[in-house]
Amino acid sequence: MRKKNSYFKYRPLYHARADGKREPHPFTKSIFEKAEIYYAAPKDFNDPFDCNLRLHSNGSSDAEWESLFRSMMPPDGEIRRLLEQAIQEMWWKTKPDIANSLGKEHHERVYKDSSVFCLSRKGNSIPMFSYYSDSHQGIAIQFDFDDPEVPCGFSPEQILSPIGPTPIAFSDVDYFKDFPELNYHRLQGKTQLIKSLLFTKHEDWSHEEEFRIVRHHVAAGNVQFAKRLLTGVIFGCKTTGADMELVKSWLQEWPTDVVLAKATQATDKFELKIQEVEVVRAKTKN
Repeated sequence: MRKKNSYFKYRPLYHARADGKREPHPFTKSIFEKAEIYYAAPKDFNDPFDCNLRLHSNGSSDAEWESLFRSMMPPDGEIRRLLEQAIQEMWWKTKPDIANSLGKEHHERVYKDSSVFCLSRKGNSIPMFSYYSDSHQGIAIQFDFDDPEVPCGFSPEQILSPIGPTPIAFSDVDYFKDFPELNYHRLQGKTQLIKSLLFTKHEDWSHEEEFRIVRHHVAAGNVQFAKRLLTGVIFGCKTTGADMELVKSWLQEWPTDVVLAKATQATDKFELKIQEVEVVRAKTKN
């Protein structure tokens, strides 16, 4: 099932009601019935470091501070006068609030004023089925898209705009043992600033092979996607025939073909084998 631009969203099929009975998970159901995905707030992530790294000025030289102040200078006026005074008096040494506030705007924008949709490049992940798909009783939903089609609620022109900042950023996540570079002066104006803040996690998470889409200045919430982007569903190795029928009922009016596959345990290695079961054909209009 996996293609060059295939991504997977692991989801449970059911959740427990207040009375303890299981029913179809409403958020999973809405992906199929409403063609909606959910962009989450970074502050709600289970990893306390995720999107929550702080820029700093530790180790910054006087020359770097002066360069920063000069980059903000207008041609004339009161602001220019103040910045010239700041350079002359080295305010970064005498006014601690300047250093403390450095990068605060970036943190606010990333951690509180953005929303994120997380996918995996891997459709047969044992831990991902365990954590996010109800201990292999759920599914991995396959989405196929190119850069202009990124499901984010913005037009392709906005997504790939060469002029000015774009409303979204998307990339694979990088995994490291140590903190990335977080010195504001050395990251200012570089793409690595966004990579360090939004697309860097500890190596313990590397098994997720995560690809994420970030919407700047857009609160958490649902986003509709083009149905043709959903191309397949992989059922966990503990799902049943009834589970497959449930998903097929959600796909009755789907306008494009959707491949259904099943994960099974390999007999000679720790691996999930993915085997195609059937194709739910597109609903044709008479």
